[in-house]
Amino acid sequence: MLGNEVHRIGPSPSARRVSWWAAVSAIAIALWTGFWPYPYPLAIAASALAPWAGVLIVRRFPELSLFGGERDDGAEELGMLWASPSLALAFRAFDHAFCDAWLTAAPAILPGAALWIAMMAADTQHRSRGTMVCAAVFAWAWGWGLLTYADVTLAGRATSSSPG
Repeated sequence: MLGNEVHRIGPSPSARRVSWWAAVSAIAIALWTGFWPYPYPLAIAASALAPWAGVLIVRRFPELSLFGGERDDGAEELGMLWASPSLALAFRAFDHAFCDAWLTAAPAILPGAALWIAMMAADTQHRSRGTMVCAAVFAWAWGWGLLTYADVTLAGRATSSSPG
């Protein structure tokens, strides 16, 4: 306390609550997508949107961090929000038995890079390089799961709408 003003160090109580609920939601989404994805499109959509929710949360509460930081009071992590659903989405990509599953692996770099760049731009905390590299791998896995699901969805519509 300086004079009559109170200066807070670290995230605000509302940022801590949002961070906690985001981590709990991320675990729930990952378990839902990984073990019992019903309804399937909704589970996939939740896993696909969760990392972007992390970007929006960090933009709203700059005292939070997607990548960790210096482990000070002001460097709370939202790593679960991009890691867990991304991994669950990538594991769901193995569900689809088609021959060219790995053809979506190289193009997955593009949506994965878009997510990773958005995460880098949104996070203003000090970043751990190891966590940033790990985030790039998880962003690629997110992009691969997203493209695989889009491929299956579009292929399903193309075969179901073709005359018979």
